[in-house]
Amino acid sequence: MVEVDFRILQKMSFLLLLTFILSFFHRVKHEIFYFLQIIVGILFLTSTLFWNNPVRNSLIHRLDASIVRIAITLCILYTLIYNIPESSFLYIYFIILGLFILSFLGSNYYSRIEWCCENHILYHSFLHYYGWIIGLFAIA
Repeated sequence: MVEVDFRILQKMSFLLLLTFILSFFHRVKHEIFYFLQIIVGILFLTSTLFWNNPVRNSLIHRLDASIVRIAITLCILYTLIYNIPESSFLYIYFIILGLFILSFLGSNYYSRIEWCCENHILYHSFLHYYGWIIGLFAIA
């Protein structure tokens, strides 16, 4: 069995930094977009800090989880209200959103069984990846 290192999630947090940088090239910006940029920047910091030492229910864990909820909600709302993909990409968007939800459910399930176990980290890695793609849809 392959051992999964939780530090992969700290490295994946740098996808948020890439999204933050790319967001400055977004053409059409509404007020909510600027708030989304700030949230993604903060999320990069909290995610990187948390996955450096992932202590369950710590202050940084609770802060990171709150920022994630705000960020994903803003990304989805911004995409569906202001930056709706063309019909062919809309199908892909909803598939990615579905995979994001499944990854969340898997991560949550396995984290309750054993915090930072192989399956928890695997599902959470997918969660980071699909969340990153949802962020890209918001800024594309």
